[in-house]
Amino acid sequence: MKKIKALIIASLFMLIGVSSFAQNKIDAGNLTKEWQLIQSIEGVEMYLQAGECQMGNIKEAFQYGFLKLINTNSSEKTIVFNFEIFYPDGCVGCDINEDEYTAILIPANTTMIGDCENGLLSILLKNPLQTEFIDFTFLQLTTIKVY
Repeated sequence: MKKIKALIIASLFMLIGVSSFAQNKIDAGNLTKEWQLIQSIEGVEMYLQAGECQMGNIKEAFQYGFLKLINTNSSEKTIVFNFEIFYPDGCVGCDINEDEYTAILIPANTTMIGDCENGLLSILLKNPLQTEFIDFTFLQLTTIKVY
């Protein structure tokens, strides 16, 4: 009886883990110019939207995912996160360690929004000057911690 109960509890935790992981993944076709909630943790909300940036005299635009971070807490928070960006020919951000994750300090009751000028809150999805990693398929938030 104890083994069955333990198996049911373990299965429940695995199901919950899979469900929370799924909300951190966005396919290329579902990334739009509308803000999409990626994660909400400890009073910090993370949103993502699609965007383009023109760089100098390069004819084709660079494609980005812009982040919006909202700290609803009455104290500043540091958010540490990592995105893995997948392409048919490989992955960017998949083989990095925790020392290379992005860390951002968000003041209390503040919203921070990424744009073409703010690289810290922007995720490069397509660089028209590259010959590899050009057909973005999906991205996923693999790590997020709030301190």
